[in-house]
Amino acid sequence: MPTLEKLPYLRMFDLHEKAFIGKEMFCSAQGFPKLESLSLIELNNLEEWKVGEGAMPSLQRLEIQSCIQLKKLPDGLRFIVTLQEVKIGSMRKTFKDKVEEEVEDFCKVRHGLSIIFHDCEWYRSHCHLFYSAAALHAYHVKLCRWCEIFVL
Repeated sequence: MPTLEKLPYLRMFDLHEKAFIGKEMFCSAQGFPKLESLSLIELNNLEEWKVGEGAMPSLQRLEIQSCIQLKKLPDGLRFIVTLQEVKIGSMRKTFKDKVEEEVEDFCKVRHGLSIIFHDCEWYRSHCHLFYSAAALHAYHVKLCRWCEIFVL
């Protein structure tokens, strides 16, 4: 990440599977200055993600999908005032529960932030939790084909 976060014009970054094999990831202060969208998908070894205050100051959208060892969202996300949407999918129920504990108060302070969970309880049913009415509306407007089976 130290090299990538210095790219001045990087706006969208999708990190998949074997692109990152470490257990810890750190985004330092002033890292990723123009990044607007970040996706972390199937980073199977990732256990801890740290975000320094001042990192990713332009981030609007974050997606975390199938990072099964990740224990929690980084505390540094609280400092990203541009963040509008966090999508969390195919994660362990313990991760979902931890995020729910931490974000309830956070969302009360940060109006406009939507946190959307999908497919978080692997062994039971699909869950869809929305932390804002806008997120619920956007979800129904932009329904994915795979979601239609479970929602409709």
